[in-house]
Amino acid sequence: MHHRTEALTRLRSTKKNSERTSHDNASRGVTEREAENDEEDDEAPVGFIPNDPLGCMFYPIYVKNPAYRPTRSGHKGRRLRLAPYIKYSPDYTMVFGTNGKGHEIRSTPVYVGRRSRSPTHMTPAMWKELEEGAPQEFAVNEALMVEGDPRLHGEINRFRGKRALVDTLEQLRQGAQKQVTDITKELLNTERDLAECKVRLELANAHQELQDLHRRSFPPIPRPPMRSPTGTPLPPRQGGPAEMPILHDSERRTCCYRCHSLDHTVKVCPKSRGESRKCKRCGKKGHSKKHCPQRLVGQGEDDDITPEEDVASLIKSARALPKMDLADRMALMLKEEWRPEVCRICGRQGGQHTELECPLYEKCYTCGSTGSFGFVNRHYCKPDDQVVSLDGDNDADFDLYWDAGRE
Repeated sequence: MHHRTEALTRLRSTKKNSERTSHDNASRGVTEREAENDEEDDEAPVGFIPNDPLGCMFYPIYVKNPAYRPTRSGHKGRRLRLAPYIKYSPDYTMVFGTNGKGHEIRSTPVYVGRRSRSPTHMTPAMWKELEEGAPQEFAVNEALMVEGDPRLHGEINRFRGKRALVDTLEQLRQGAQKQVTDITKELLNTERDLAECKVRLELANAHQELQDLHRRSFPPIPRPPMRSPTGTPLPPRQGGPAEMPILHDSERRTCCYRCHSLDHTVKVCPKSRGESRKCKRCGKKGHSKKHCPQRLVGQGEDDDITPEEDVASLIKSARALPKMDLADRMALMLKEEWRPEVCRICGRQGGQHTELECPLYEKCYTCGSTGSFGFVNRHYCKPDDQVVSLDGDNDADFDLYWDAGRE
């Protein structure tokens, strides 16, 4: 009776594996013809098994394709291919893939990616049954062996390892928190004792008493005043000119800060403010920089001038210029445009072109081409047929390789 039950269990397991494998192959779009085309003559390394898409141990790990060759027109073959040989780690949490002996070995974590139509919410008691050391651990391991799914087996082992690590870290955190609590408690008690000690010393006037006792025991040594051997003048006053000190028996003398006269102060000075002020441009008295006749309009020296005064001065200077006849105007039209001696963009010397005519004035950031003014509007970038490099080594979409309809 026991042998019959075991045979029926093996038959059901084989049927489930074949159904899941056929459904996986249909969702991936993998055919037997493609599987035959991907076979290589390389020998499998020690410990590796063939990565058969029709088998239950299949896992979509990608490695470099030895037949990939970049060409001038593009590339030959695919850059990545399914690993023909794979090997699982002892706990089924990692899988290694290679093309054969002598080729590189790549690894990737093993995840279970199938989604059930109506998954059951797992309670804490259910999670407890899957942990390592639980009473149901033996039954769970036996069920995993009967199932024969390395992805589910690896995910269960990863859950057990992470759960044990979380418990260890939590114990370390609790121990560190207890130490911090003890140290904080001792610190608070010490600070309280220190505050009480400071209050007692302050009420006893300990600092003043100790200072008096020190002065009685060690009286200060009398020293004569230090004097300079030579006459030292007084330092200049801050914010004003150096003046001699005014003695009590001397008469106070005032000075006008506008005309520097000693007869009156600045309030009653007969000279007006504009007469004594000098122009900051030409240095003459009688006018300011705003009304200086040597002022240059439009060159940064008319910032304090109103727009009406600026326009009036421009009109006045334009009327003073001699009138131009028709020949002079035609000569201006035929005048050659000025070109700088050195271009500040490309650095060419000799006045070969203007700034707008510089071949480096505009740049296309797609292809890197440069040109003069308007180059970007006239330029057309041809699409690049080169191969786009992938970020990761294993760029497979796992959702395409799982049994999405399996409950």
